[in-house]
Amino acid sequence: MNKYKILLIKPKDQADFLNSSIANKALGKAALFPSLSLLTIAGLTPSDDFTVEIFDECLGVNLEDSGLEADIYGLTCFDPSRHRAHEICRSLKEQGKFVVLGGPHATQHHESIRQQQPYDVVFVGDAELTWPRFLGDWLKKKHQPLYLETERVSLEHTPVARYDLCSSQNYLTAIVQTSRGCPYKCEFCDSIVLSGNKMRTKPIEVVMQEIDQVYQLGFPSLLIGDDNFTAARNYAKEVLRRIAEWRKDKDPLFQLAAQVSIDVARDDELCELMVSAGLVFAYIGIESSSKDALKGANKLHNLRTDIPADIAKLHSYGINVMSGLIVGFDEDGPDIFSSHVDYTDELHIPVCPVYLLMAPSGTPLRKRLEREGRIDGEFVSEDLFVTNVIPKRMSSEDLLAGYRWMTTQLFNTEIFVRRVAEKFRMFRTRGVAPNGTNNWAIRLKHYRMGLAILSYCALHPQAALELIEPLGKLMPVMIRRPNFTIDILNDILLFIRFKSYYKKADIFQDALKDAPRPETWMQAIDNSSRDQQALGSQTQPSQPEQHQNDQDTARPVRPSL
Repeated sequence: MNKYKILLIKPKDQADFLNSSIANKALGKAALFPSLSLLTIAGLTPSDDFTVEIFDECLGVNLEDSGLEADIYGLTCFDPSRHRAHEICRSLKEQGKFVVLGGPHATQHHESIRQQQPYDVVFVGDAELTWPRFLGDWLKKKHQPLYLETERVSLEHTPVARYDLCSSQNYLTAIVQTSRGCPYKCEFCDSIVLSGNKMRTKPIEVVMQEIDQVYQLGFPSLLIGDDNFTAARNYAKEVLRRIAEWRKDKDPLFQLAAQVSIDVARDDELCELMVSAGLVFAYIGIESSSKDALKGANKLHNLRTDIPADIAKLHSYGINVMSGLIVGFDEDGPDIFSSHVDYTDELHIPVCPVYLLMAPSGTPLRKRLEREGRIDGEFVSEDLFVTNVIPKRMSSEDLLAGYRWMTTQLFNTEIFVRRVAEKFRMFRTRGVAPNGTNNWAIRLKHYRMGLAILSYCALHPQAALELIEPLGKLMPVMIRRPNFTIDILNDILLFIRFKSYYKKADIFQDALKDAPRPETWMQAIDNSSRDQQALGSQTQPSQPEQHQNDQDTARPVRPSL
């Protein structure tokens, strides 16, 4: 019996810094990680009637140039890749193809998509039950134009992802999900809109099958792609125990990463389990140095602890911390930019990306700002430096100017090197290390990785300058702390990944390294409504008055941006 072919497509992002970095090229990889949602959809597809192929445009080839044919073309996308997804759909429909769309963008905007785009079918919500139902309907030629999942589906229905359909040679890491949902209710976050407040956990046996699969396929690391991996605390501990036991005869440098909340630092058992399991990279949403902003955003759990002490404790366990900071909260005034820079130095976090506050659809923030007339634009942008939020205490122009200044300070190589050196003074002082067994085959694998980086730098010295500069400046730290060479190298690669994107976007500007702090030239205003913002937009961005006849008392002027 002939089987029908399904081609599952991940569209490229037009401004995708994750998959276009020199860090990928130095390691010989095309992209950061494959699409877990497509690999899961493939696992849900019955093999009796269908064959499945994954096509990832982030690997460098557009679908139009692939020559691939299928009976069903399935796309997934987030808001940033929506334009490319719709472009692919229109092109395929002109050829008479059958095209379907799912994913977060479809879930949040399905009504407008169905009105404006020619998809044959749109999927809303979790797909574990609706995808098999659709395939059965399609075989009977009775499919519906919309498959709407209104319930939060139990992850007992989630299959082992089909990692056999993608090559580990193309990606820096794999991604596995153990849970969906988050118990917190941060005003600006859309994860609870997509996945809910109630934690849903995947059977641990399935999790372990996926982890073993990606390891056996040769992926060098693993990202646990949960919104908050440690929110279901007892479940997370059991998962970590199983991973720690599993990896006793595996590569000790096979690293895991996850998003967690800051309260993990108060649980010593959890910290030890994380390290034993190799979960030595944690993204923690600190979000702001301002307690007022955290309170206003309902990020209350960050107010119940001493964050600098918690970060220092995690570093002492050997857990590398990355975080992110946001500007544009209602409580943020002109001093927030320098406050964030000083706070990052205090935390000794080498890489701390910064973001403009955005208001995704369905979030409490979006609903509030719509009532206040302070939303500018329907969607979240493709770029990190564009926002749909009209700020309250500064003009939009000043918000962007302060953001440029702050980003330049945080991604100044000299300051980055200083933060790395401070971090590794206290790193892994508790004597806990990831489980694993080293052998010559494992050592050879890592020697080859190091050789690949050095070879790339030697063969492409101009292109690799962003890598060579911090690598050279941190060589003394690596010599003093040789056991942490991989951790330091990971910090460097992460740093240049973000810095290269910020430079390409003209957010990082060398001319701003010595520019005055924004609070010295920026004027606080009140944009409580769109009418006030419209009035303010008729004037130039704030610029302190310059005393022409008294140079000793002259105030700093707004830097040229």
